[in-house]
Amino acid sequence: MLIGNDREVEIFSKLLLQNGIEVESKQKTNILKSNYVRFIIDLLKIIDEPYTNEEKFINIFRNSINGINNVDIFKINRELYKINYSKKHKVKFIDYLNIIEAEKEEKQKELNLQDLEKIIILKNKIIDYKSKLSEIGLKDFIGFLIKDLKIIEFIEENGDFDDIQDIYTFFNKIKEFIENNKFLNIEKLLNKINLFENYNISIPRQILKENKSGVQILTAHSSKGLEYNSVFVTGLYTGNWEGKKVRDLLKLPIYISGNGLQSENFEQIEEDRRLFFVAVTRARENLFLSYPSSSGNKILLQSIFLEEINDSFKEIEQEITEVDFKEIVENEIKNDLIKNGDLELEYIEEFLKTYKISASDLNIFLENPMIFLQRVVYKYPFEENQFTVFGKAYHRTLELFYLKYKKENKIPEKSYLNATFKYLLEREVLTEEEFEKLLEKGIEGLNGYYDLYSRTSKIPLELEYNFRRKNIFFEEIPITGVIDKIEKNEGGVIQNNIGDGFGQFSLFKESVNLIDYKTGKVKSLGQIKGIDKFGNKKETPGEGNYFRQLLFYKLLCEMDYETNSKYEIGGLLIDFVEGKDSNYKIVQVDYTDEDYENFKQELKDSWLKINNINFWKETLKKEEK
Repeated sequence: MLIGNDREVEIFSKLLLQNGIEVESKQKTNILKSNYVRFIIDLLKIIDEPYTNEEKFINIFRNSINGINNVDIFKINRELYKINYSKKHKVKFIDYLNIIEAEKEEKQKELNLQDLEKIIILKNKIIDYKSKLSEIGLKDFIGFLIKDLKIIEFIEENGDFDDIQDIYTFFNKIKEFIENNKFLNIEKLLNKINLFENYNISIPRQILKENKSGVQILTAHSSKGLEYNSVFVTGLYTGNWEGKKVRDLLKLPIYISGNGLQSENFEQIEEDRRLFFVAVTRARENLFLSYPSSSGNKILLQSIFLEEINDSFKEIEQEITEVDFKEIVENEIKNDLIKNGDLELEYIEEFLKTYKISASDLNIFLENPMIFLQRVVYKYPFEENQFTVFGKAYHRTLELFYLKYKKENKIPEKSYLNATFKYLLEREVLTEEEFEKLLEKGIEGLNGYYDLYSRTSKIPLELEYNFRRKNIFFEEIPITGVIDKIEKNEGGVIQNNIGDGFGQFSLFKESVNLIDYKTGKVKSLGQIKGIDKFGNKKETPGEGNYFRQLLFYKLLCEMDYETNSKYEIGGLLIDFVEGKDSNYKIVQVDYTDEDYENFKQELKDSWLKINNINFWKETLKKEEK
């Protein structure tokens, strides 16, 4: 479908989607034009300078994201207008909301506000956001803001997948800005966004899903060099395709009309005619040319380009019946409220074609399939915080420490641990206060770890052993992951005899322990395995995650030819490395054959659900209810 301008690309894309027709829009996107992104930007401006733009401040309260009755805002605004009518020093909107809160009961009766509590809550949030921004830093604050105002939830109810992609792109763009300038604050960020807008620089949508089918909608300009079996050229009415110029139905040669009568119009129409020629020559087999006979009460005339070729096509007048019209309107209303449509389901299917499941993904799915969708499939980018930054830097420090130990065959100095952790932390986006706090916490933990284990630590066989680039399958399930450390078990070398009689040969395998690092508080064996004091399995979501993770790593090693040919799994260990509350502990986790078989069955059952699109349809329906 070839359209005259970008605005109509958006209109037709929405119309087709609302009526169940998949589209692939070729429109150049700019997330700065997204209503949801604009809402966040305007809110950031209000947070930065709450008194500079009253209109923006009021519109924030009127925005449907906040769920506040607009009539209440009109009433407050009208009352404020009366107060300020004869005042030299005007009362600001936010100050009047403070007055309303102080005189809540009286103002409630006077103004008859339905959503007064919501208004006060939002007002106080906006006031508190400034201090929250200083507390957690710009990157984490954007994520907090999106989460606190439930913007994603609102989009899932009232928007579409493109809107989620716009928010995703905006958040990642801010992360990119901050990574390039760690001293970026809200004022500099807003100035940067203003430059993008002032110089008409787009920030293209980061596509999470590419359509591979559907109606392609693009402008005639964008269609140059492309061909299609069937092409629909729409909107061929006067003033649309040939520009909003006065029609010169009587064509005079330029040497007769002269410069004063026709030259500008003639040049413009000739340019538009060339563009129309590009559009109609994109069709290999079928070409459909259309225009509406009216818009509202206004009669529309067909384009002069249609008049010029009216002997070359068959004209069909198509009327929309009242029933058809009602169905289109109903679809528009209904689909405006779709939480999860075909785009999401198609994206899930596309994602699963190349997806390999990991231990952490399995745990997330078993806890909550919707969280699995958000974190694993949609990859919502709003989860990182100072605690995840700490864990990542701490793990990496231990990895580099043991790599040095393995390479040099001697335990590194304690100072290496401290310097490495500090270096890794300096590379993260943290406020000065966060950095100092995490640095102190990390060095204290690592020093305690070194003092306790430096004399007894074994040289590891493998560190951060990565299965991600390998094609490992358990039955038909692609599995992947990374094991923190593999080290020798006291059991030594194990001999396995394979075959019978003269064909018998021996495989000598190293008995090893699989070790998983954990920061945080030390857990008991029962907590790790998710069982109570009587040995019964707890059914609460999240119970037994560490145990499941260890069994998953055992399965990976057994299914991988390289590790299975070298190692025999002797033990599964959790190493609580942080020393929280001055407590370090290495816990050996025992398991039975029944435990292992139950785990494998759980994995198979989960995989069947994950790959069943009907399961996701039902899950999304339940979420909507």
